[in-house]
Amino acid sequence: NVSVAPHKTVRRCVHPKCITEEEVERGRLVAEALQRELNAKMGVHRVAPKPKAKAVARKCRARDVTWDDWRRSWVVEVGRSQGPPHLRRVHPRDATEESVESARLEAIAWRDKLRLRAAGKLAPPRRRSKTASAARPL
Repeated sequence: NVSVAPHKTVRRCVHPKCITEEEVERGRLVAEALQRELNAKMGVHRVAPKPKAKAVARKCRARDVTWDDWRRSWVVEVGRSQGPPHLRRVHPRDATEESVESARLEAIAWRDKLRLRAAGKLAPPRRRSKTASAARPL
């Protein structure tokens, strides 16, 4: 499919005559030539994508705080005696070093809070009742 305008699409199909490798390769080359021809005819120009920023390996000496490259966030994972561990993600506001460091410090603060809560030295968070949140004015 070649998108010409938001409302118009041109579609051409190229099918190989049989399933041999040579015929499939020939079909691919014909399809690519057709794509180039349609792009030139319709005025479609390909723009090279911007290179993605390389993942930066970050480390935190604080226990239970790690950097997740895939989601670009700090992960706080504090184990419990029963059940799954407490998990919290802290995302930096942007990619600057100051923002990442600020998020790391926030993650360490969350880790300390979760550890106190797990040790019973900090009360668990208060949960709102459904009736109280429904009665609250907008």
